[in-house]
Amino acid sequence: MKLTEYKFFRVFNSQGSLGACLAGICLLTLMGCGSFSSNRQPMPPCPKIFLLKDANTLTVFDSKKGMDIIDIISDISIINFKGQCGFNKKRTGVNLSLRIVFDVSRGPANKNQSVSFDYFVAIPKFHPSPSGKKIFPINVMFKGNKNRMKLIDRVEIKVPISTKYDAKDYSIYIGIQLTPKQLKYNRQQMNQNLRR
Repeated sequence: MKLTEYKFFRVFNSQGSLGACLAGICLLTLMGCGSFSSNRQPMPPCPKIFLLKDANTLTVFDSKKGMDIIDIISDISIINFKGQCGFNKKRTGVNLSLRIVFDVSRGPANKNQSVSFDYFVAIPKFHPSPSGKKIFPINVMFKGNKNRMKLIDRVEIKVPISTKYDAKDYSIYIGIQLTPKQLKYNRQQMNQNLRR
């Protein structure tokens, strides 16, 4: 398998007002799997997408202040995601299309009306090669008094597959790129919620 054939393509991102989106989804099977061939063999299953539960949110605080509500610069959450896949004629590769929906808000400590963060898409099968994980930067500008929006980002992935293809081996993981301190904060919040 040539890792050089494993490619990510950022399609585009779009912003819009926050609408009704499904929240709390932690696993979604890629739907709408298709083939670009007349191969009559049963269609292989698509890889699954996993949203890492301790990396699906990010709260950024003003480092010069504390960690109260008034010190929040931004809050980001992955609130929905969807995927589709298709196989090439010889079924030696799979094309994956991901659509990831974010809820982005600016907090009381945000003075410049912008929010920046990174998210990642990874396929552990390719670890530790750098091609196994791609980090995508997001920059959001708020206009006027607006302080919350929905952002949709799309990523295309072309992945070579072996003749002994097993969908489980090509599972995809998505999440917000966090520092160790941010990850610790998320886990503390999760533990507090479990105790309630």
